[in-house]
Amino acid sequence: MSPARVDTAEIPGWQGQAIAALLPALQAWFPAAPRVGVTGSVATASVDPLSDLDLVVVSDELPDAFGDLTMAAAAGPVWSIDRQEGDGARTLRLVYTDGRRIDLLLRTMNADLPAPLLWLDIDALAPSVPVLFPSQMGRDPARAEVLAVRHVAALAAAKLGRGDLLIGAHLCLDVARQALVVSMLLRDLESGRTHHHHGGRRDRDVLQVSKALSDLPAEAAAEDWIDLLLRLIVAFDSAAGALWPDYEADWQGLDAIVVAARTALADPSE
Repeated sequence: MSPARVDTAEIPGWQGQAIAALLPALQAWFPAAPRVGVTGSVATASVDPLSDLDLVVVSDELPDAFGDLTMAAAAGPVWSIDRQEGDGARTLRLVYTDGRRIDLLLRTMNADLPAPLLWLDIDALAPSVPVLFPSQMGRDPARAEVLAVRHVAALAAAKLGRGDLLIGAHLCLDVARQALVVSMLLRDLESGRTHHHHGGRRDRDVLQVSKALSDLPAEAAAEDWIDLLLRLIVAFDSAAGALWPDYEADWQGLDAIVVAARTALADPSE
């Protein structure tokens, strides 16, 4: 039995608006006309203020990854992008500056598809769509290390907003790890080598991370872990600013998710 079909106009909220913005760009970007569907909370009509949009795009072949960011920007300014490649599959996990999260699951015809899946009725889309050329393609908005910590921090805030302490805490600790990774890169740069027999002055960077962790209450709730997450972000900024002179802290995507997470924790009925 083939998946059911749904009209894009029937999808409410920002998810429906984002789909309408992305569809023309997807059609222009893919080498062959794609089939597009939704999965996750949109497909099950279980959307809440912390929900993302899971969009499935299926075609004979996948487009060049060089255009990922430009295509995704059709829905708004992209704050973070995480790419995962597989056999006949590419997944783009996007966070926008206003905190919206979109997962684009790009698949070839032979790849496994998620369930549940609702195909979108896109036959009536306007045929006049601009084609993206290499000179118009966007670049990633930040360094890979910065994108990685943005992605993890955004997901941590969303998980904590739903009261998922296990995964939320795991992701917060990953932010701590990535702050220390940047300090390790800085030590390599300062010393001119990547192999170290002993510690050095960069060991002081551990103190900011350990202080952030020590301020966590023994019986920490989700709100406490969100506070920890924000303290760890400060530690990351400190190390990143020392490593990259042009580094500018930009956490607007995370800030929006934190507001939604705190609101959800304060009133779980919303």
